[in-house]
Amino acid sequence: MLYRGSLPALLIATSLALWLLLKPAGNEEQSTPNIVVPTATPQATRTPPTTGPTVTPAGTATATPSQLEYTVQEGDSLFDIAALFLPADESLTDFAVRIANANGLDPNDPILRPGDTLIIPQ
Repeated sequence: MLYRGSLPALLIATSLALWLLLKPAGNEEQSTPNIVVPTATPQATRTPPTTGPTVTPAGTATATPSQLEYTVQEGDSLFDIAALFLPADESLTDFAVRIANANGLDPNDPILRPGDTLIIPQ
């Protein structure tokens, strides 16, 4: 008779522990994600070769249509970010692992800091 409430108490405590582990810490209010969409930059035009040295413009980048960038916000987790961009044909876990691999993060223990920029594969 003493242990009548033990099983429900154990189930409630386990559920609470899982919720606390999976819920990101931090600010409770929901903010809009800060998504950076790459844009194409103009490319240098090709000129006929000259006899002098060739100078190429520095800092020229091209947009890759298969990638987006996302700036990590306070309280974000890898699964939260993966859920924002999840393709219809992929599981959340697989997509989170792809994001971690694209950014050189450990999929089992990704360290995300607010302000970090992540590449989101498409």
